[in-house]
Amino acid sequence: MLDGGQWGDLATPWQRRDATAVFSPRGPSLHFLTRPRGGSKTTDGAGYAVSLHLTEAPVGATSFVVAADASQAGLIIDSVRGFILRQPVLRTAMRVEARRVVFMADGERVSSLEVVPADEASAYGLRPWLVIADELAVWPETPNAKGVWAAIVSALPKVPGSRAVVLTSAGSPSHWSHKVLEQARRSKSWRVSETPGPLAWIPKEVLDEQRQLLTESQFARLHENRWVAGEDRLTTPEQVRACVGHEGRLPPQPGMRYVLGLDVGLVNDRTVLTVAHGERRDGDVVVVVDHQEVWQGTKTNPVDLSDVEAVCRETLRQYPGRVIFDPWQSVHLAQRLRARGIRVEEFTFSSASVGRLALTLYRLLRDRLLDLPDDDDLVDELSSVVLRENQPGSYRIDTTGEGHDDRVISLALCAQKLASQPAGVARLHVAEGRVPKMRPRNRVSTADPGVPVVKEGELRDPARPRPGEPVVRLGRFVVPRRGYTPPGSNRWR
Repeated sequence: MLDGGQWGDLATPWQRRDATAVFSPRGPSLHFLTRPRGGSKTTDGAGYAVSLHLTEAPVGATSFVVAADASQAGLIIDSVRGFILRQPVLRTAMRVEARRVVFMADGERVSSLEVVPADEASAYGLRPWLVIADELAVWPETPNAKGVWAAIVSALPKVPGSRAVVLTSAGSPSHWSHKVLEQARRSKSWRVSETPGPLAWIPKEVLDEQRQLLTESQFARLHENRWVAGEDRLTTPEQVRACVGHEGRLPPQPGMRYVLGLDVGLVNDRTVLTVAHGERRDGDVVVVVDHQEVWQGTKTNPVDLSDVEAVCRETLRQYPGRVIFDPWQSVHLAQRLRARGIRVEEFTFSSASVGRLALTLYRLLRDRLLDLPDDDDLVDELSSVVLRENQPGSYRIDTTGEGHDDRVISLALCAQKLASQPAGVARLHVAEGRVPKMRPRNRVSTADPGVPVVKEGELRDPARPRPGEPVVRLGRFVVPRRGYTPPGSNRWR
């Protein structure tokens, strides 16, 4: 084990049962083992392979570790390398290479354990004595990956005494590995072992942090070992409304550094520029959306990027900072902005980066760490977009029907930057007080953002403060203190 102890001294009862079943010459030769994250899947898989090759493997036997890609499959090879480092006596019995472990007797090769990524072109022709299928639930949902699985499993009957061990955490019920599990549950040729979670040795504070970092479905799969479907909505209207913290456009704050997210669409999609900054509230970083600019083009009248450039330059003059943009349709615009000394950063859209955008925005909305303007169009768009799981554990923001996601993507570009660099955010100073009684001067300009006085004749809107009522100032706006909870101060669990 990693801490130098012996596996037999540290193994849990369910680890012992699984190992006993895998090593037993009687009973099923196919094993489907599901465990939560941290359940020693990789280490135990490596231990199964090494023990079986050193004690039972016939001369010339070839076994395979198959995983979603070469990096994942190589983790078992790394575990075998760790066995040798901690038990040098094994050096005479095996040799670890880049993608293979060679088992030896008297210096001669006897058998081997090789890595086969599930994304390789073909696995037909292999004759496995032992197959370790690592994290089957996150293999790609591609014909190639399914073909690798079918090729290896169908080859097992060719080799007498062959075995197969699937070691995985739970995944989505729609993934093809779940169908394999359901078939295994019904078959006498398979032994199925499903260990519930969370694991007892993972501290509660670590699990609480994981709940905040992961989506609900990810936590259920990885730590509770439950097969659950992914989220089909980024958020709910109630969660979005709970993040509305101010009205209209916020004025620039002296000394604040802003982030501008620019998503360009010329015809069908809209061009959106979001201005945002970060504030630290109650120990958390809250992303505050100052305002958004939106352009809608048509086939006959597409968005004029020179207008967008002019607005970007003027906005940056008032709200100094940097522009984050998608280079797909705005390379020349970015070049012109750079030529004027403006800081511009490209955000290259890939499956990984889009997933980060989606999960960052999901977590901010869930935990009320967004401070949004009371903008019905933005609220509606955030409430309607979906969180689509295109691969196991890989998400992206998408639209439903005729909807748009341009405002959401522009906002997400800002949120990703601000949430990943919390050191530069400002600390919020909320001005609290009471609305004074009627005075002659009851209007405040943007340049002098004081607390306004409300006339008796203006009290038609229950959302506006009454004379003498405690208030909170949000930029140049004032809202009643009653019932107001700033985003970030009462996180949703």
